[in-house]
Amino acid sequence: MLDKLKPTTAELLYVWRKREELNQKDMAAKFGVSRVRWGKWERGEESPSVEVPLGVEDLHDYEKCALARRRTGATQGDVARAVGVSRWWLIQMEAGKAPGEKLTSYWRAQA
Repeated sequence: MLDKLKPTTAELLYVWRKREELNQKDMAAKFGVSRVRWGKWERGEESPSVEVPLGVEDLHDYEKCALARRRTGATQGDVARAVGVSRWWLIQMEAGKAPGEKLTSYWRAQA
């Protein structure tokens, strides 16, 4: 699943925001839009009026894992239990702040 993942513009906005370590409200304020509008952009409900910077599409495995989870509708708790870690540890793995081999293996095994 991970190797075939091609991110949408909405997903790239999510990755970009996560890389900036901002919540939706702060990212929206940075571009002069409401948090509600930014959320719609991240969900693909509206076309964004900002362009994703070059390089954001070059995803790390941990970012692909986060996108895979979002695409399947699985919660962080669901995946944490499946991988055998706490939800907090999964959040760290999806942020690239903790070793993510178990998470990467889990998503590579999903068809």
